[in-house]
This record gives sequence, structure tokens and C-alpha cells, in this order.
Amino acid sequence: MAGDVGETNDRFFKFGEEKESKERKEKLLKEIEMGNAAYKATVLSDLLGTISSYQSKATFVAYKQCSGNKMDK
Repeated sequence: MAGDVGETNDRFFKFGEEKESKERKEKLLKEIEMGNAAYKATVLSDLLGTISSYQSKATFVAYKQCSGNKMDK
């Protein structure tokens, strides 16, 4: 009977360690995912800012070209 109790305790502690390990891994994965999401949001924001800047420049150049053509006539 003592062997049975020892085996049961071993299984219980092993299960507890596995559960803690799994919880730690899940927590780390969530932190990594949150970090990735923040990074992606930053990159997307930078990209949208760059696109907006190029659009503004293109609009200005197009306006100047159109204005120049009207003045020539």
C-alpha cells in the first residue's frame, strides 16, 4: 500500500508540474503575441504614414503640373 501512495504522489506532483509548465508556456505565448501585435501596429502605422506622405507629395506635384499647364495657355 505504501508503494501505491508513493506512486499516486509522484503522479500528482508530475501532473502539477506539467500543468504549471503548460500555464507558463501559454502565458509566454500570449506575451509574445501581444508583443507581435504591438510591433505590427507600429509598422502598419509607419507604413500608413509613409503612404500618406507620398500621396500628399503626388497630389502637390499633380496640382503644380496642372496649375503650370493652365498658366501656359
